[in-house]
Amino acid sequence: MTTLSSFVSAGSALVLLGATAAAQTSLGGLPVGLVQDLGTPAPVIAAPTPDVAAYLAEDEERRHRPLRYGALVGLGLDLADGTWTTLRDGSRVWRIQIVAPGAKSVALEFDQFELPEGARLYVYDEEVETVLGAYTRENRHEDGSFVFEPFPGERLTLELDLPAGAPEPLLRTSALIHDYRDIFGLMSGAVTVGGSDGGTESVGACLIDVNCPQGASWENQKRATLRTLSNGALCSGALLNNTANDATRYVLTADHCGQTTNTVFTFRYQTSGCSTGGAPTNMTVSGCTVLTTSGTYDSRLLRITPAIPNSYQPYYAGWSRSTQNATMAFALGHPSGGPKKISIDGNGTSSQTTQWRVTWSQGTLEGGSSGGPLFDQNGRVRGPACCVNDFVCSGQTAYFGKFSGFYTANALAQWLDPAGLNPTTLNGFDPLICALPTTTCFTSPNSVGPGATISIYGSQFVSENDFNLQCVGLPPNSSGIFFYGPNETFAVFGNGFRCVGNPLVRLPVQQANTFGDAHRLLDLTTTQIQPGQTRIFQYWYRNPAGGGAGFNLSDAIVVPFCL
Repeated sequence: MTTLSSFVSAGSALVLLGATAAAQTSLGGLPVGLVQDLGTPAPVIAAPTPDVAAYLAEDEERRHRPLRYGALVGLGLDLADGTWTTLRDGSRVWRIQIVAPGAKSVALEFDQFELPEGARLYVYDEEVETVLGAYTRENRHEDGSFVFEPFPGERLTLELDLPAGAPEPLLRTSALIHDYRDIFGLMSGAVTVGGSDGGTESVGACLIDVNCPQGASWENQKRATLRTLSNGALCSGALLNNTANDATRYVLTADHCGQTTNTVFTFRYQTSGCSTGGAPTNMTVSGCTVLTTSGTYDSRLLRITPAIPNSYQPYYAGWSRSTQNATMAFALGHPSGGPKKISIDGNGTSSQTTQWRVTWSQGTLEGGSSGGPLFDQNGRVRGPACCVNDFVCSGQTAYFGKFSGFYTANALAQWLDPAGLNPTTLNGFDPLICALPTTTCFTSPNSVGPGATISIYGSQFVSENDFNLQCVGLPPNSSGIFFYGPNETFAVFGNGFRCVGNPLVRLPVQQANTFGDAHRLLDLTTTQIQPGQTRIFQYWYRNPAGGGAGFNLSDAIVVPFCL
C-alpha cells in the first residue's frame, strides 16, 4: 500500500504568489523600510544549511509520508540580533535579514510573539516582489507562538514597526523551515516526486477541479475542505460541525500528517472554473490546538485558534458514524498541495476493519491529498484520506480512516457533541446563513393601545456586533427593561404574559421616549451569546394607568445568532 504523500504529478496548475500576498488575516500596508531610507542596512544572519541529500533519502525511505517539502532547522534569534532605528516622530523600526543558502522558500517559526498594541511585523525581499503582513498581536497563537507561510527565495527581511511610546515587544524565532524541494514547484506541477515504483508517472490528466461539473452538487463540502502546511509538510483536512452548531473551528485530518500548533490553514484554494481561472492562496489563518489523534484510524482532530474571516466562506461539514457502506462516495483534497480536486466512486465504499475502501470511477489522489475528507451520498464526512494502492490514472484504490471508529475510540463526543444528543449523523452548519427572527407569545392591551411589540434591527451576525432591540406601543416616558434567555415559556405575569423562561438576563432600566418607543444597542461582546445559539427577547414595562398589577409585557421575538 502506498501513502498519499508519495507522488506528485506534473499536471497541476495554479497561480503563484503575486507581488504582494495578504495572508493569515494580515492587515496589509507597507513596512517603513520600503518607503523611506533608514540609513543603516539590516544585519544579515545565515541560517544553518540542512543535509538535503539525507532528507531526500529519508523521504524516499518513508515513501513521502507525509508529503514533505521542507526541513525544520533550529534558529534562535531575538531582537538583540537585529538593528533598531528611531524616527523623528519617536516611532521605532527593527530589522534583520535572514539567508538560508539554497532554500527554495523560507518560513520562520516563533516561540515568542508578544507584540504591543499598534506594532506591525512585515516580511519582504530586497526586490519587493513579495510582502507578507502586517502581522499584529492578533496573529499570536494560544501558546504564544506564530508561523508565517512559505516565503519564496532563500533571503528575507523581517521588519517590526513600533509606534512612539509603545512598550518593548518580545519576539524570538525557534526554527526556520528550509524548503529543499520547492513547494511552489510542487503546487504548479513543475516539480514531481517518485511514485511507488521509484519512477514518475503523470496522473495530472486524471485530476478533476472541484468546480468542474462533477463537483456542482457539493458547494458546501468544497467550502469545508482546506489545505494544511505544518513543519514543512503538505496535507488536507475538513472543518467539522458539532451539535451546538456554534462554528467551533474543528478540523479533521490524518494522523500521519503530524500537524502541530504552528499549522497554516488555507481556504478556498481552488480554480474559479473547470481547469480554468486563478486559484488564490492568500486566504489563510495560522495556529491550532491538537485535541486528539489516532494511529489506528489514521485520524487527527484539531481546533483552529484564530477566527476564520467570513470572506473565506467557511462551512462546517456534517458527519456520519454509520458503519454501513455508503452507496456513493467522493473525496476532496489538495493533491500535490495544489488547487482543490474531487474524486468519485459511484459504487460507494467497502468496509475494512479500521478503514473505508473506495475505487475511483473518476479522479485520483496524489501526495498532499492525505487527510482530505471522504463524503458519502448525503455529503457527510466518513473519514480522512490515508493511503492508496498505487498512483495510476484510473481505477486507483484509496483508503480512509473510519470516522466511526475514531469517534468512539478517542471520545470525540466531548468536542463534537456538547449538546449531549448522541447522534449517529449530524448535518452541516453554514455560519453565513441566518434564519429570520420570529415573533412568539402574545402582547396584551395597555393604557395607550392594543399592546407593545418588540422587534430587532441591525445584524444577527455576532462578528458584526450591530444588534439593536426596539419596542413600540409603550406608554410615553414609561420605564422598562429588555430581558432575554435561551428558553421559552408561557405564563401570566402582571397584566400580560412572560414568554422567556429561566435563566434570564436583564438589561439596564431605560425610558421610553415621548412617542412610546424604546431602543437599545446590545453589545454582544459583553454577553455569552455565541454564533449558532438562539435567544428569546421580551420587554417589561411599568403601566400604572393600565390598572391591575401596574405593569405589562410586550410580545417576544426568537432570534438565531450567526457568525
